[in-house]
Amino acid sequence: MEDNNSSIWAGSNNGVWHQVDTTWHNISVEDGLSGDIVYSIAVDENDKVWVGTNNGISCIIDEIIENY
Repeated sequence: MEDNNSSIWAGSNNGVWHQVDTTWHNISVEDGLSGDIVYSIAVDENDKVWVGTNNGISCIIDEIIENY
């Protein structure tokens, strides 16, 4: 998934991977993600990244994670 800033987001069985420039960063349960198994990723019109996991939905805004 490409966001509005041309960053790449990819789901895995170990959380979300986010590419910034040429570097990949992992975001997992240890970082506050609701679950490590990612089923879906969507970006809304406000640049919020929504992540559907095996344990709920997480919303990533800048570097803040909110779980639902």
